[in-house]
Amino acid sequence: PERRSGGGGPSALIKDFVTQRALQTMLSNLDFAHQTDHRDFLSRFLEHEGVQDFHSYGGLKCGWMEYLTTLRKTAPFDIVRRKPMRKVGSANNPYIKQQFFEYSINIDPSRLAEDMCEVRLQIADEWQADLQLIAAENAELFRHHNEMMVNGSDTQLHFKHPLMVQGDQDSPLRKSNYDLLEKYATHVATQRVLHDMSRSKPERHSHSWLREYVVLHGEGFEGDHGFNVGRSFLAGLLGAPPSVVPGKKGSKRITMIDPLDIAARIMAERQCVADRWVEALGEVEEDHLEIKRKVLQDCFEANMINVLLDSDE
Repeated sequence: PERRSGGGGPSALIKDFVTQRALQTMLSNLDFAHQTDHRDFLSRFLEHEGVQDFHSYGGLKCGWMEYLTTLRKTAPFDIVRRKPMRKVGSANNPYIKQQFFEYSINIDPSRLAEDMCEVRLQIADEWQADLQLIAAENAELFRHHNEMMVNGSDTQLHFKHPLMVQGDQDSPLRKSNYDLLEKYATHVATQRVLHDMSRSKPERHSHSWLREYVVLHGEGFEGDHGFNVGRSFLAGLLGAPPSVVPGKKGSKRITMIDPLDIAARIMAERQCVADRWVEALGEVEEDHLEIKRKVLQDCFEANMINVLLDSDE
């Protein structure tokens, strides 16, 4: 998940992702409003065809700053449409020529960028609240696992309510956003635990075991694989049997691999990831001001260059 972005670290990861989901929300809204020309423009802008129905992260083809700045700086343009008018008289009369009605639709990328920033800010505010549910999600996973181990079934499952319930005033994709946040945080946390294990010689066996487990059971992290990917990955890890790694030939020393301990470590790490993302999302409103400053600065510098070129002539 550590892909290219508008910056480095956890801040860039979540800011790229919130921009992607703002774009997808905009496309969904435009589709619902039957504004197909605006929707098609946004879909094609910087080669994002097909992103509307993509249920995963990594769908933004560039960093968030580059995307929003480029969109804001793109000049407006008109699209001319022709629609056939209703014929007067007999439809089969060859002497009556088909008449067309022409009209133009204005596409203003700067206005679309403004709207997207508003959506992006709303989603960022929702995510700051939703990411704080990760701790409760971790506790629920442990509770369910313990119930299954002790009773063979989860007798309390039917009495549990979803931790995140979508309201009428929420952004339209909030429920699917929450599912992806949980998946993304789990993926990033797993990669970081693997990285930490790779740097620790006593944990080399645990590193090899977890790396193989991710290969076998973590394919859902890459691309669109539906819902509950993060939750299912951790539930499977909690239920995996312990493994014993024998020592070298002639040695009586053995190494015990405890998947329960590894799962707990990943869940603790994804809580840390969530906390860092909450901090980064608190910067979104300032990001939008920075984009405006950058666009104004670029326009000013471009005008200064034109003035200098005109004076040389």
